[in-house]
Amino acid sequence: MGFGEQPVNLMPELMYQSSFGTMPNHSVYLDRLSGIFDQAKSIDRREEIKALTTTSNLFATGTNYSATSGSIPVLVPTVVDSQLYDVTFRATPLASGLLPRVTNAGLFADYVARTTLSTAKWRAESGALSSAESTYTRYAKAMSFCYAVGELSGPLMVASKVWQDALRIETEGQYRSLKELEENTIINGNPTSGDYGGSTTDAKAFIGLIQSITTNATTGSGTALITLAKLRDGIRTIREAKGDPDLIVTDYKTLDDIKGLIQDLLRYPAPTGSVSFGIETIVFEGVPIIPDLFMPTTATARELLILTVKKQGNIQLRVLQDATFEELAKTADTYKFMIKEYLTMIIVAQTWCYRYYALA
Repeated sequence: MGFGEQPVNLMPELMYQSSFGTMPNHSVYLDRLSGIFDQAKSIDRREEIKALTTTSNLFATGTNYSATSGSIPVLVPTVVDSQLYDVTFRATPLASGLLPRVTNAGLFADYVARTTLSTAKWRAESGALSSAESTYTRYAKAMSFCYAVGELSGPLMVASKVWQDALRIETEGQYRSLKELEENTIINGNPTSGDYGGSTTDAKAFIGLIQSITTNATTGSGTALITLAKLRDGIRTIREAKGDPDLIVTDYKTLDDIKGLIQDLLRYPAPTGSVSFGIETIVFEGVPIIPDLFMPTTATARELLILTVKKQGNIQLRVLQDATFEELAKTADTYKFMIKEYLTMIIVAQTWCYRYYALA
């Protein structure tokens, strides 16, 4: 640059050339109405091409599905896992076989128990023989009727097959809800008043184990923990009443308290590399202890039940009709169904059971 010359700003010219090359200024390079578009393909220019990514405008996320659904990709398809992850699952051990399920004809579980045995006596040879009688008592427990009702719209049933069959999934869910209600009632059934809605009372339910065991019931007053001595007392009391305890049911915290008592008495060999530590299952004096998620878990209100189940069929689930699927009337573009069962529970001798309640 010579003396007195002004500096030239070449930046605008370079920017123009980077987009349009050597095309003259004011050249029309795209006008579809006038048929000018092939010319754009033959333009000798350097054009920056940006790769499309999941964050590009073309792949922006949209929220039209619903106001609360969150963003979903517009151009990128999503693939839903074919498995349904059920985080509501709870085991129902008592309703699923630990208590015998016994067929029953008729609306009542009708049975007779010998409550007093006749007395035999030593007598003299050729002496007078007076008779003695046993005492018999007849009992009748009415059936209770349990229902789980489901309903799906026509469009849902058709559209759901893109993922899974909604009818199959909901049928399984309704059956599960029936079994959970049954398990809860087996333990907590208290037919006083009200409808079952997560509580333990239902005027139409049968009486559960907690309400049935009245003779042998010891309180922990909300402050006492279970002890091994209490377990032995309960088992001995049952056996002295002619029972034969074969199952203990409690909550997980009380079970952990028992594990803690046993843990202090255990001795492990010196480790050589690794030690498998802890207690997985407990059988106390020949009686297995199982936890049940439907047992009370409130602090100061936990319970432990020692049961005689098998002897003389002491505890039974009498079933008039087991869980049965049935379609209901169609009054709209929906498919309505129910799963129903008719059953009750009998305890022939509740004196063969023991209950510790109000445990800390």
